[in-house]
Amino acid sequence: MQRNLARSHLTIQCTDMKSLLLAAIALLLLPVAIAQTISGIVKDRESGERIAFANIALVDSSGTLVGGTASDVEGRFRWQSNSAAVAFMRISAVGYQMQVLPIHLSKNVAYEVLLSRFVKELAEVVVYAGENPAHAIIKKAVMNKNKHDPEKIPEYAHKVYSKFIVSVSGTLAAEQAVRQNDLSSPFLSAQSDTTSGEPAIQWLSQKHLFISEAISERKFRAPGKVKETVIANRISGFKNPFFSMLAANLQPFGFYRNFITILDKDYLSPLTPNSTSRYQFILEDSIIINADTIYLISFEPLPGKRFEGLKGVIGISKPDYAIQQIIAETNDSSALVAFRFRQLYEKQSNGKWFPVQLNSLLQFKGQTVGKNGYLIGVGVAYISDVQMGEGTAPVQAFNHISLDIVPQATKRDTLYWQTQRPFPLSALEQNTYVFMDSVLGKTGVETLANGAAALATNALPLGSMFYLIPSRLVQVNRFEGARLGVGIQTSEKCSALMSLGAFAGWGTKDKALKYGGWLRLDLNRNRGLYAALTYRQDVTEAGQVVFGNLWQQSSLSSNTIRNVLAANMDSVREMRIEVGARPVRRNLTTTFSFAWQHVQPIYNYQFMRIQSDGSLTSQKDFRLVEATTTLLFFAGENNLQIMGRTVFSRHTFPVLKMRMAQGTHLLGGEFSYQKVDLSFEHLFRIRGLGRTNIRLDAGLLLGEAPLTKLYFMPGGEVFNSRLIYINNAFQTVGLYEFAADRYAALFLEHHLGPVYRGWRYARPAPSLVHSMLWGAMSNPENHAGISFQVPNQGLFESGLIVHHILRVVYSKTLWLGLGIGIFQRYGLHKAIEPERNRTFRILLKFDF
Repeated sequence: MQRNLARSHLTIQCTDMKSLLLAAIALLLLPVAIAQTISGIVKDRESGERIAFANIALVDSSGTLVGGTASDVEGRFRWQSNSAAVAFMRISAVGYQMQVLPIHLSKNVAYEVLLSRFVKELAEVVVYAGENPAHAIIKKAVMNKNKHDPEKIPEYAHKVYSKFIVSVSGTLAAEQAVRQNDLSSPFLSAQSDTTSGEPAIQWLSQKHLFISEAISERKFRAPGKVKETVIANRISGFKNPFFSMLAANLQPFGFYRNFITILDKDYLSPLTPNSTSRYQFILEDSIIINADTIYLISFEPLPGKRFEGLKGVIGISKPDYAIQQIIAETNDSSALVAFRFRQLYEKQSNGKWFPVQLNSLLQFKGQTVGKNGYLIGVGVAYISDVQMGEGTAPVQAFNHISLDIVPQATKRDTLYWQTQRPFPLSALEQNTYVFMDSVLGKTGVETLANGAAALATNALPLGSMFYLIPSRLVQVNRFEGARLGVGIQTSEKCSALMSLGAFAGWGTKDKALKYGGWLRLDLNRNRGLYAALTYRQDVTEAGQVVFGNLWQQSSLSSNTIRNVLAANMDSVREMRIEVGARPVRRNLTTTFSFAWQHVQPIYNYQFMRIQSDGSLTSQKDFRLVEATTTLLFFAGENNLQIMGRTVFSRHTFPVLKMRMAQGTHLLGGEFSYQKVDLSFEHLFRIRGLGRTNIRLDAGLLLGEAPLTKLYFMPGGEVFNSRLIYINNAFQTVGLYEFAADRYAALFLEHHLGPVYRGWRYARPAPSLVHSMLWGAMSNPENHAGISFQVPNQGLFESGLIVHHILRVVYSKTLWLGLGIGIFQRYGLHKAIEPERNRTFRILLKFDF
């Protein structure tokens, strides 16, 4: 048998039945033998970096297009056909010169395609005689957003392998990390020097600083329910799975939102209504993949436009007008942390386009290593086993934990990882694991890892049976001064069902001991069902609403500054029984409690009672019995399960908090009252106009109760201090200047964003602030010994804040911005002294 593939024909000589049988088999295999596979990698000729989403057009000898494909996120491409008509391969990419290569059909060749860059002035505005052809494509993509947005799919599930590497630029390790994960050269500084003679750089050329891998199963159910379970993770040098969170969610999943949030900053997406008035779009190229045409469109903010924008290239498929690929990066040359991400989408069997590869790069430009090196972080994620349709993500799969790690995740063996990785580890990555696992475990870095996890969970392991509570070690307020203390509780290894905790603290100013403890039973963690018994002898600020409980205290509370300023304290001895649950699995938390309290004001206050004979008696301590119901609702709540503990990660708006209390004369209670507290907070983003925060607080008390159960209005003026700014408060009103037993307060703050981005050390960003409040009190004569006003004619305050008037580099990673705010109080409750109605604040704010 003689086969000549070059001429695409087969000559067969048969002399017997055996030969006939062989000939028949050969004829059956002919289509397979002729099928040709064209594969390879596209690279930058100068840097050697892989080029994502390059257009590979396959043409015959006459120049007619017979097929096409594109390189993936890592620069790889593969095309297979039974046709022998392919003669040439045309390779092009945005920003590169086209390359034409002949095809050798006589053998399967893995091509290495090298493209050369050409200089292009992206800032130049292109003028078209008619409508910009890119605009029509972008507008159709915007019209079809809801059809293709992964977050609009009713339910889906998939598997994801992710890897995150930290390295130092200017080293071979960094170059390999960037090339392997296809992240482009603008992030590799011209100062990088791979031949540097510095010992540190030479040493780091053989390994990365950090590497982590994770395999997880992710489920999604609209609207916004996410459950990700990490089934395997490996981290260089650390056994604590807390650090697997470093690589999670580095970039948004999907690119269809109007605002893309990166490092807690909102960037306007190019796929938004009327984006053509803000972004410059240029149709650069088109690719034929299967039956789809992919239009490659570059985008960047139009000159002179003032908004947080991105720049890059987006690939839009036709006829679906869905995203097939996206390359985007931040557009701020002064940023100390630069970010770039790439996403590749594939059409699934049901016609939906879905992300299959995600790559990201963080460049810490201020964190230098040696003379010219700086830290970079490279992340990659491969998505597989995508399932859509009813039953793929049942509602029972979701609860208040959005990210969990199974206990055996850190115990996967080498064989498991070899079979689960999409691609084998490089030699440098293997070196990193070997070095970090053997050396860092001996240097105490694991202790630092536990410390970081303890900060997140508010629990530092003491052996295997107990946790130390870091937030109880040091607390500060005006009444106690520096409060030194300790808090301890049992760990899950002691008991998964029951936890015991206790605390004690001593104030250096009030010279008094405070203490308490609790017993908690976690009856169903998935439903958040628990029962608890608590006791405390402590101090509590009078007239304040608290929605939390004893064991949730954290040093990272949003009210930290307000708590530091507290001065009017009550000594409280309390016994409380509490039950809590999540009745709808997510978003809503409910608690029911019954408490006995003995309250003694530690400031000049008496509650005046009118006796039956008309005489007045004063009371300086109070016995209260109270039943309470609390409801907390977060529109999008995400919690992590770390070290067996639930950690609140973040939430989306709106947020609603409600607390209802009933005071009773039963069981020794001296007061009967009904009390309702409400807090509502929301955030609105308005394209082109900025971001608005709105908060509404209200409270109502009916019946008779001491001042400790009433409300002090939210003031923020203390000692005429210009360095203290309290959110959602009146900056010109004293902390205890106004009190009420019913009130409603509205706080508005509208952030306009930077007005000019051309300065490196100044980025002025104004915000408009307005606060208003009304309050009343039924029997103000019942409260004696303390001076206050009742805001029954309304409090009003407006202000202007300008952030980042001046900014400096902080810790080589962040911009520390200096701003100023001016506030004016007006209305019938303005102060007699004019200077008390106007104040200014100096504000500090961090930015990347």
